[in-house]
Amino acid sequence: MGCFHFNLEALPEEAVHASVVLTFFLMVLSVLHWIKVPILHLQSGFFQRTIFSVTVPLFIMIFNVGLNILILLYFRKYFYLFSSIIICIFTSLFLGYIPVIIISSFLFIYCMHLDGLDLKLLIFYGLFLLFIIELFSLINWIIFVPLGLSSIFLNIAIMEEQIYYLFSLFSPLLVLLFLFGWIPKRIINWYKKDNLFNKRIHQTSINHLPLIGSRFFFVSALLLSIFIPIYPYFSTINPAKEVLSPDLMLRARVVDTIRSDWTSIFREMSGSRPAYLMVVFILQSIFHIKSVSFIMYSPILLFMLLVFSMYYFVRQSYGKNDLAVLSSFLLSSGANFLLGIYLYPLSNLLGLCLVFFSLGLLFSSLKREAVWTGYFSIALFFMVLFVHPWTFFQYCIVVIPFLFIKLKENSYSDYYRFLVKFLVSGLVLILPVFFLLSTNSIRPYLNLVTLSLFIDTFRAVNFVYAGALSNIVPWLLSAYYLSGQSDERDVSKFLRLLVFLTSILFLFLNPFDKSRALINLPLGYFAALGLSKLNLKLDSKNGLIFALFLLFQSIVFVFRTLYFFV
Repeated sequence: MGCFHFNLEALPEEAVHASVVLTFFLMVLSVLHWIKVPILHLQSGFFQRTIFSVTVPLFIMIFNVGLNILILLYFRKYFYLFSSIIICIFTSLFLGYIPVIIISSFLFIYCMHLDGLDLKLLIFYGLFLLFIIELFSLINWIIFVPLGLSSIFLNIAIMEEQIYYLFSLFSPLLVLLFLFGWIPKRIINWYKKDNLFNKRIHQTSINHLPLIGSRFFFVSALLLSIFIPIYPYFSTINPAKEVLSPDLMLRARVVDTIRSDWTSIFREMSGSRPAYLMVVFILQSIFHIKSVSFIMYSPILLFMLLVFSMYYFVRQSYGKNDLAVLSSFLLSSGANFLLGIYLYPLSNLLGLCLVFFSLGLLFSSLKREAVWTGYFSIALFFMVLFVHPWTFFQYCIVVIPFLFIKLKENSYSDYYRFLVKFLVSGLVLILPVFFLLSTNSIRPYLNLVTLSLFIDTFRAVNFVYAGALSNIVPWLLSAYYLSGQSDERDVSKFLRLLVFLTSILFLFLNPFDKSRALINLPLGYFAALGLSKLNLKLDSKNGLIFALFLLFQSIVFVFRTLYFFV
């Protein structure tokens, strides 16, 4: 990889920065362990309150201490070396070994700071350290654990797990920042006399992605689609072959019912999802497998379909292949796939597939003003109403104002007038049919807007769906993307309108429905856009390391969570 160059003369300086990063990392872990920070830990699908506790492998401690001593000797810092030894001896006599680690680490960092440190090098080695931790953790979860072997990386995997659960406590704050960050931004824009959609174009290509290979990300997404549904049922992970979700048997009963009487597709699930049940009936008639097995392995097909639909949506709306590939990968290693195994919401997954394909067709139509493509897009979108009504209404409240905004911007265009008329007339026709079929129409349980917004968000993110929404990295990237100004692209306006209207709806929902609203957002798309924006701030070396870290962290998150579902 051309962005890495070995320079023997710079080796001492590189070693200093690497050692400072490792020393700081171990010092922070020691402080957290010493003060006994409370965290939430997933176990058997439920969160339990526990204490942050990390056992750093002995070879890492020995390597760090040895490297620090060599650096101090090389740069002739004899005074700091012997002072640190004396202070550590006295500290160990009265306070124990953890304060020794903290004090010696602080003294070393302070000593190196006096000579000046390069921030870019510190960032690089910080990202490199995180990448190495995630790499070893990944090897533990996808090789040693499924094969039932004793893992040499177990302590590192436990350390990574503890760090993850500590930082996941901050994910509700990032969710609120992601949803409501437009409020302070609007206030700032008022002072700047700016408008809602600022005319600024950001670079959207990811320069370092070709170094890894965009095909690698896409193939990884497809492999995850196959591997995730079967991972929790490996005999070494789940010897008793216990069903992960109680909902699985309920959904299997529905399959048995419609197989014995196909007309029950209009009665099961309150009559609100006949199109989904018709698909189930057709597939079951073709494959003739047991209903439980059908539900257990249907996610493989739906996950792959979801990957392709996300790719198509991003490719048509932004026109960037690397962005589309990365969005698909982040989707496959995110909350949607975990939820697909935890609750088996097959209708929700199918509904999202149709929504993303529909939006891809819509933006393809907008580029060329192709009326019939637009009609087909809206017709496909209407089908979502009979697959998963909640998903339909969440996106419907965005699609309608978006098309009216486009009509206002292009008031003399017959294309937009025809499209809006088709949408409105279609809604007038299908909504009565839906409410006639549905004996229990979708009715979210609303809350009054109270000061419990943060508490409800905390429950929605960290407890509902067993913490599938609590991965801090995609939320951080998504919030970072929205912190910037929008460009002139139609999809930028659509995505920001989606966040704006979801945030308004979010205020009135209970924790469970808050989770449903969040799970339907194209978080992989937002995170990929955030990475493309961050790409402008990082040099090629740091950008590549961050992309690798993101790749491994996302996969580790999925398999670690799956393991603790059992």
